[in-house]
Amino acid sequence: VSARKDPADPGVVIASEFSAVSSILNGALRVNPFDIQMCVTSIDCALSMSPNERDARRGRDIDFVSTCPSGLWTRNVLRDLSDTMLESKKLDGVGENSPESILAREIELGLERLDLGALISAYEES
Repeated sequence: VSARKDPADPGVVIASEFSAVSSILNGALRVNPFDIQMCVTSIDCALSMSPNERDARRGRDIDFVSTCPSGLWTRNVLRDLSDTMLESKKLDGVGENSPESILAREIELGLERLDLGALISAYEES
């Protein structure tokens, strides 16, 4: 990530929406790098942005950028990925269609139990 650092004339970060950094840097303009028109529009927006807005966008991210060097940030992302993989492996033993997995999804979605009496009644009426 690179932007003009001069506090008197701050730059604007343009980040791919597919990058991990786009979810961290709240002041960045997000683009789909495969959408040329979106990239052009974002660059135009950044170049024509008022100094106050550029400064406000920089202010949202400066603490994170100043206190989290790229090496530390990279280690944190790799650690999170590793943790996710370990958690995924723990769930492998449960199986996607096991009763435990199905119940967990039902609880997560807040699904209500099926009213068998109402179902039978509706079937008989049809």
